[in-house]
Amino acid sequence: QIPIKNKAKAENLIGDKSFRITNTPLDFKTIKNISEVFIVDNENKKYIPNPKDYVLKQEKLDNEEKEIVKQLEGNSLDIKTNFTDNFSYFPNFVEKEGISRFLFHNEKEWLPYDYDEKENPQGVFIKFERVGITKAKDGKTLNNAFYKQVFFKMNDPYSFGIIAEFDDSFDLNKTKAFPFVPMGTEKSMFHITFEEVDKLREIEIPAFNQQKIVLLSDAFIENHNLTDYDFAISETKTFRFLQTQVEAGNKYYSEDPLKKGNKTFIRSNKFNLFEAGSVFYFKDVNRMDNFFNKLNNDNFIKIGYNKTLKIN
Repeated sequence: QIPIKNKAKAENLIGDKSFRITNTPLDFKTIKNISEVFIVDNENKKYIPNPKDYVLKQEKLDNEEKEIVKQLEGNSLDIKTNFTDNFSYFPNFVEKEGISRFLFHNEKEWLPYDYDEKENPQGVFIKFERVGITKAKDGKTLNNAFYKQVFFKMNDPYSFGIIAEFDDSFDLNKTKAFPFVPMGTEKSMFHITFEEVDKLREIEIPAFNQQKIVLLSDAFIENHNLTDYDFAISETKTFRFLQTQVEAGNKYYSEDPLKKGNKTFIRSNKFNLFEAGSVFYFKDVNRMDNFFNKLNNDNFIKIGYNKTLKIN
């Protein structure tokens, strides 16, 4: 947010350029590594998007219908296909119910992503709708002018969290000078705090009857092949970023990144990432290790992507 007066000093603080996809190791100087983004409550309990082989099921407990978390149980059919000798499947998966979407801490502790305050007061993001009518400049009502917008705001006990690793020059006391920062395309204001953390209450994913890798964050795989794994439940999302170079006088917040001829920003190509929560199954450990090595991209890991969990 502050115009750069001393280019060399700025480069020494954050590196000379922003993130880009390259085989050359990137150096962001003071910032050594950041974790995936997660949700954290006021007891330092961590929540992530659920592994996609965990689903919500309605079951009767103590004479009351409740939603509980169930892990899909894998099986193998002895059917020859173009991809593999054995075809993996989940006998207790119901296609009509689909894949569940919630925030996961362990099999007994989970949260809905969002909720309607009037219907079900539980979850991280409060959902509310706003309706309106678009007016023309002369005040007349336009055709197809009625609209509905859906908004979300964060519930009080929860925050976005990341674990950041800094070098020895980082001064925790100086972070109190900027308690509010704008983030994202909408420039929403966030209250930000820094504290040294010894231990979070980490997520708990138990062992399974087959080797698998769970993505804790979105992940980029450069040379992805369908034969890398035996079975997967995954989704993809698009990813692009702005490339910047540190220069004296830069005020990044005041620039229009899509403006033609803009030399401060270069918009990257569009890439596909596997979504957090995606799971990949393997019949042997060697294949799992080979796929894990493909995910082991240091530059992406450094900025909070490609975070994985191997489960035997």
